[in-house]
Amino acid sequence: MLFCEERFYREFLDRSIPQMQEAAERFLSGDEEGAAGVFASYLRAHLEPQRLFSTLFNRRRMTEDGGCSPNTIVNADRAAGYTLTSVGFPYTFEPGKIDWEINPTFNEYKEWTWQLSRHNEFFDLATAYRVTKDEKYARTFADMILSWIRQAECPENISGYSTKCWRTIEAGIRMLGSWQYAIHAFLFSPSLTDRDWVTIFRSVYDHAYRLRGFCTSHNWLIMEMDGLLNIGVLYPFFAGAAEWREYAIGRLLGELKEQLYPDGFQYELTTNYHGVNLYNYYCAAELLCAYDREVPPEFSEALHRMYLLYAKLVRPNHRLPDLNDGNRRDIRREMRDALVLFPDDPVFRFFASEGREGRAPDFLSTVLPYSGIAVMRTGWGEDAIWALFDGGPFGNAHQHEDKLQVQIYAYGEDMLADTGSYAYDSSAMRKYVLSTRAHSTGLVDGFGQNRRGKYRWESSMIGKRAEELSFRADDEREIAQSFYDEGYGPQSVPVRHDRKFVFLKRGVGGSLPFFLVLDRFTAQDDAEHLFEVSFQLGTDPILAQGRSVTAEHPEGKTFRMVSDSCPKILIGQYAPEYIGWKPIHSPLDHEHAPAPVISYTKRGVSACFATVLFPSPDGRIPEIRVGIDGESAVLTVGETTERFGF
Repeated sequence: MLFCEERFYREFLDRSIPQMQEAAERFLSGDEEGAAGVFASYLRAHLEPQRLFSTLFNRRRMTEDGGCSPNTIVNADRAAGYTLTSVGFPYTFEPGKIDWEINPTFNEYKEWTWQLSRHNEFFDLATAYRVTKDEKYARTFADMILSWIRQAECPENISGYSTKCWRTIEAGIRMLGSWQYAIHAFLFSPSLTDRDWVTIFRSVYDHAYRLRGFCTSHNWLIMEMDGLLNIGVLYPFFAGAAEWREYAIGRLLGELKEQLYPDGFQYELTTNYHGVNLYNYYCAAELLCAYDREVPPEFSEALHRMYLLYAKLVRPNHRLPDLNDGNRRDIRREMRDALVLFPDDPVFRFFASEGREGRAPDFLSTVLPYSGIAVMRTGWGEDAIWALFDGGPFGNAHQHEDKLQVQIYAYGEDMLADTGSYAYDSSAMRKYVLSTRAHSTGLVDGFGQNRRGKYRWESSMIGKRAEELSFRADDEREIAQSFYDEGYGPQSVPVRHDRKFVFLKRGVGGSLPFFLVLDRFTAQDDAEHLFEVSFQLGTDPILAQGRSVTAEHPEGKTFRMVSDSCPKILIGQYAPEYIGWKPIHSPLDHEHAPAPVISYTKRGVSACFATVLFPSPDGRIPEIRVGIDGESAVLTVGETTERFGF
């Protein structure tokens, strides 16, 4: 530990509390056991575990009748056998001999070691102990936490990103979750001595020191401040507790202005880290409420906006789209959580009840004018058609080079999906998912977009509209349009890509609804280039016939692409470029599988592409042709022909 035991008693406890003064006096007089006894007795008398367990995210760890899921006991027994899991990869240590800095992964994935120190096993051990009172779980917890404290020395003066065990993101996560839950669960266990509790709380103080002095930014900062807030609220016997609470709340309030676009999306523009921030603000608000402390009204207003974003983005299968380093989070449980804070909101109740109660949003299609995203829908049922067009800013961290990408979900299937995210390693697959090549948008001379190299976030951007995105709608069609002109490849090849995404929501010539994508590339250097648009199907088998490609989905559902150009089909390719893959989230390691990419190319100083994207619920698709005539795309469906300007 960073600070000696004498300073813990002399300086770090609030000695205006009689028991803390007595503990300090006993220690300074040489009675270390007596000091520990007074301190531990105070903990047992004042911590009130049931308050902490009453909060939603702790309450759901047990069933209403005081039991827990069978999986919890299985996981706790596995932990008691010293099998620990990090980032989905389990590893078994020799009992009592955990090496907290080891990395047993086949590819030396650094996140395994870092995230091992989140101590997620403490949740299962603690819940199993609450249910069974079996001291083997308490003994395991005691051995694990004390061995970690002995091995993982808190650094005195290095950045929040440094060390294998003390990154500040893990410090925040431990303090807002696993440690607090376990401390309160094992508080009365005979397997932990009074001196053990002094050791644990000396380390808690180290956490406060590190979170207060070496906090970082982005979603990390929110977790760090939530952890610091937990220490300040739960342990007011620390001399610094009041200042930690004030500082944490102040930073959390400030970050609402810094990180939350007016349309409700967290500024990293990933569905994953939006959820991380939402979870942490929710936990902060609930903690303050549970311990009779004032909840800033700004928390409630921001949480409502953040939950409402889920309603704006959600696909017909109740899951969010995978944006940037995102995930396909199911919003139904999230909305049930939202009802705890906003019980009268009919839209949240609609999603929480799967449409049985409340009411659907008063919109179908919608635009996020600051995040630069347009979402198109035919309805809120599971068989509805949904599409997304990303025409806005790069985001601030965890970005993919994917401006102008489109996604389509229809009739219960992913027809055109984002490739997704991948482990944060240096693999070819990680580089691929970050690249333009892994998204349904455009490339130039084989190069992807290159915003990352020159991108600099400024705080004023959070209030800036994505003016390049336009959206218009009438009874027949909806049109989203934007452009990319920030260069391609390491040399920033100067080409502008304009894309118009047209939703023909009443079809053409009596057909079902479908989409038309119009792409125009214009070289800014008047030189000839190779222009390419590609689309990520993510499913097979596929059938290619002339300028038509059809992907087959279960139960006869199909997705047809028809272009003015001939397609190139790329599946599971390593060279000359890595393309045609999708991640598989395996419990043992990080894998990927082949997935078709459909590509169209043209060469020139400028070029236009027209591509029809037609989802069908039963495989019936009319005859479709599309071509280009000057400044227009000519679309023929059956006997009906229409023109669309680029």
